[in-house]
Amino acid sequence: SNASAQMADHPSSAELTGAAEIGFAPFMMKKADGTVEGYNFDIGTELAKRLGRPGFKLIEVPFANIFAGLYAKRFEYIAAPVTITEKRAAEMLFSEPYHDVSLAFVTRGDNRLTSFEALKGKKIGVVSGSVQDDWMRDNAAKYGIEPQRFDSTPDSLQAVAIRRIDGHMTTVDAGLWMLRTQKQYAVDLRLPAHGRFGLAFRPG
Repeated sequence: SNASAQMADHPSSAELTGAAEIGFAPFMMKKADGTVEGYNFDIGTELAKRLGRPGFKLIEVPFANIFAGLYAKRFEYIAAPVTITEKRAAEMLFSEPYHDVSLAFVTRGDNRLTSFEALKGKKIGVVSGSVQDDWMRDNAAKYGIEPQRFDSTPDSLQAVAIRRIDGHMTTVDAGLWMLRTQKQYAVDLRLPAHGRFGLAFRPG
């Protein structure tokens, strides 16, 4: 029956399993001692508690592979922030939205983007499968951007740091959080509200 299949997928005696890319601060990030913290880690811990599960187990997955992993039942839900879109909502179940999403570009302080016209000819990193990737598919040609796709946020930011690319497209919050500790970066050209984050679950 459907109920017993549900129980098999979500065993009450086992830890709740959620997947995320680690390094998308302030939602999921590593502390100096190697343990993980962040807003979405706290949500996972609380969710496990309310479901009567013995704990929350985080499975690290590059964002580019996260949807395939959910459908393959490698984990129970996506603990990473996922922007709710019409296409995604047709394919998976979402929680109530918990955060507004705006997009921006993380650049180096010595290589700022002063206007959208300044994007012409620039190499901008995005994480494959993200809404930033969607934005790039719709707008790269219009602005003359050379999009560079990466499997994870840390990979794209590393490319900015070593000057392989000019910027990384992310959410405003993630960019501003990074600036608190990494002063070599800047956050430029904010785009208006681009949707809201929800927790993503496999249907059925």
